[in-house]
Amino acid sequence: AGLLVERFPELAGRFVYLFLGRLDPNKGLDVLLPAFARVRGAYPQAHLLLAGPDERGYRRQVEDLIGCLGLEQAVTLAGYLGGDLRLAALRDSHAFVLPSRYEGMSMALLEALYHALPAVTTPYVGLSQRLARERCALVSELDEECLAGAMREILRNPEEARQMGLRARAMVVADYTWDTVAASLLDRLIDLLPGGCLSKIE
Repeated sequence: AGLLVERFPELAGRFVYLFLGRLDPNKGLDVLLPAFARVRGAYPQAHLLLAGPDERGYRRQVEDLIGCLGLEQAVTLAGYLGGDLRLAALRDSHAFVLPSRYEGMSMALLEALYHALPAVTTPYVGLSQRLARERCALVSELDEECLAGAMREILRNPEEARQMGLRARAMVVADYTWDTVAASLLDRLIDLLPGGCLSKIE
């Protein structure tokens, strides 16, 4: 606790939206930043933490867009965060956003859900259908207005956002920890074994 603000003091007293991933065109940052500008127009306490390594020089374009939108004081480009700082970002941020154009099973998203962060993502991210169905995250179209609306919803209804985060954590604990995934995989493998093989394994 407190390590994140110690490293990035501009986050003190702010409502922090965390993006955790590569700075890459696929991640939808060109939509996220103008959407965040809309959010901050209504909620000046909002701050966006972009945590992740540069991918193919895309950070420069992100910096240019931040400047064009006048968000220099509202966006922190943290670079890659690992170890305790990564955990601190997940622990001390207030919401998570992953507006990818296409993505499989996102480990960053699972980590955020495990930490009970209310999350916003898109239909093009693995697990998004289940998240929407079980009300474990807000799933928005990759559109500036829609994304801003979902992000504002978390600030507008903090108790519902908190409950959504708790549902998400319960889902991850039940189905996506290493122990549960390993047990499920073992059950599937045993089902595929020819008769008589199970006794040899035991």
